[in-house]
Amino acid sequence: MSSSILDIVSIAQVVQAAVAPVFLLTGVAALLGILSTRLGRVTDRAREIETRMANGLVGSEYEAFGNKELRLLWQRARMLNNSFILCTFCALMVCLVVMMIFLSYVLGRSMSDAISMLFIAAMVVLILALLMLLREVFISTATMREGLEQHNINLTKR
Repeated sequence: MSSSILDIVSIAQVVQAAVAPVFLLTGVAALLGILSTRLGRVTDRAREIETRMANGLVGSEYEAFGNKELRLLWQRARMLNNSFILCTFCALMVCLVVMMIFLSYVLGRSMSDAISMLFIAAMVVLILALLMLLREVFISTATMREGLEQHNINLTKR
């Protein structure tokens, strides 16, 4: 075989090695979209409550409930923001993994230890982001349950 054919085969193998992290990158991008949507909804809800309270459209009983909900919405927004930041760092690390895979080939040097450590770090950051999202979902569900209970809505299954 000629050296150009071997180069093409080698490059094809490098591209194959880089495909798995690219699929991960696609999943992280989808997660960023979900986080962005959730953060938008939290922000919209907080603005709605703030507007009602600022315009005096609520009684003192609702005002106490509104203040509590605003604190919980702020907590949720912080968690979503932190999860968004962690996902972005994960995506950047995955991009670095792909880049290092190609650099390893181009430079003819093994970077497998660095690539492995960076990929592991990306997974740890992604796990933390998912745990932060899970915590935010728990708070969201608890807040909704509390609101339903306050309005005497039965939560048991029928």
